[in-house]
Order: sequence, then C-alpha cells, then structure tokens
Amino acid sequence: MNSPYLIEVRAFDGDGLSFIAPSEHQTENVKFDGKDYPNEGPNAVPGITFSMQRVDERNLVMTDKATGKVIETDEIGLSADRKTLTITKHIPGHDKRIVMVFERK
Repeated sequence: MNSPYLIEVRAFDGDGLSFIAPSEHQTENVKFDGKDYPNEGPNAVPGITFSMQRVDERNLVMTDKATGKVIETDEIGLSADRKTLTITKHIPGHDKRIVMVFERK
C-alpha cells in the first residue's frame, strides 16, 4: 500500500470489537466467542463472516469466511504501550503473509 489506510477499533456489545474501515464503508463486529458474524455496511459482501478468539490480553485471531470456507486468518496484536496494532494476514494457498502496522492517533 502506498496510501494511508485508516482503521478504527471500538468496543462492541460489551464483549467484542468493531473494526471499522471508513474508506471501504465496512464494519466487522465480532465477539470473542468464536461464532461467525456477518460483514456490515453499504459495501458489505453477502456471505462474508468473521469470527474471533482471544489468544491473550493483547492478541487475537480473526477468521474470515466466504459462504463457510476460510478465506483469511488474521493475527491481531496490540503493543504493550497500546500505541501500535499489528495485523498479520494469512491467506490459504499463498506463501507470503501480509503485515499491516497501525499507529494510534
């Protein structure tokens, strides 16, 4: 990516998180229960779901599915100072992973 990419993370429904991508007009609302939740927003693609599990207090794993098939697994980590969020994307069938690093503003 050569241009800035913004993501907003908020608390969701008491025991979950919302990942909001304003440029894509999409929101991923998920809870830490491992259940699938649909993509939301005007550009949401039907059949896309997300599930999330907590690894520890600063690390999560989110699984993206299309009509029930895993299309991506994201390792999400928050730095100890809570200023840097790192998302490492693993896509089935691809050897290279995508690493995105976000700084808190």
